[in-house]
Amino acid sequence: MKLQEQFSYRTHQSWRPQPTLLTEDSLQFTGVSFSWGEMDVSQKAFENIRIFVEATLNQSEVTNPFGFNESLSSLENALYSGCSQANDVIYRLINNITLTSGLEGLWMIKKGKELAMIQVGQPQVYLIRNQTLTPLFGVGDITTSQPNNGEFLPHRLLGVHNQGAFNIQSVGLEDNDQLLLLAHSLIPMSLHDVLKSKSKIYDAKLLFQKIAKEHPHCPFWISTFL
Repeated sequence: MKLQEQFSYRTHQSWRPQPTLLTEDSLQFTGVSFSWGEMDVSQKAFENIRIFVEATLNQSEVTNPFGFNESLSSLENALYSGCSQANDVIYRLINNITLTSGLEGLWMIKKGKELAMIQVGQPQVYLIRNQTLTPLFGVGDITTSQPNNGEFLPHRLLGVHNQGAFNIQSVGLEDNDQLLLLAHSLIPMSLHDVLKSKSKIYDAKLLFQKIAKEHPHCPFWISTFL
């Protein structure tokens, strides 16, 4: 999947980190992550996940202490093992004394018609097919908020606990499918309206404008992948 377009909305009242987009074209492997804290750990997570992705695609052996889950596809297992490894590395090497950095993100592998994805926190993920929108991954857990300015802090982050909590699934892609990614502390009513209508969706730029108008104090990021 390749980034088609993206829009970012910032405010003075609250803050959300900007995304880091990393790709390995030869593996059709992509990561979109949001680093919270003192250190950007996006590259470290991406490299650890890539090791398992590459081993799976090349059918080569790699030490895997996380086992093989028979309920998952081989691509899903690669993402699960990679994220588990990344979580362990960040937790032990960076957050071993005090909590300094964590990561939200989505990592994707495409092989043939299968698109395997694993999510920690944000972004939300929606499938665009035949001009309709279907939710795949919803909003990440929210535990604290500041009602006056709409600021939310994420509960689910990679690398802050000794074991990670992931959302994972695969989609069978069809011609002209796209993904809509949204990093927002809420599921905006503008998006609810699109999901409810089952009619042609707004383009990403128009949807961006509607969400910004609806929640002017909440920073967010929206993009489409093709």
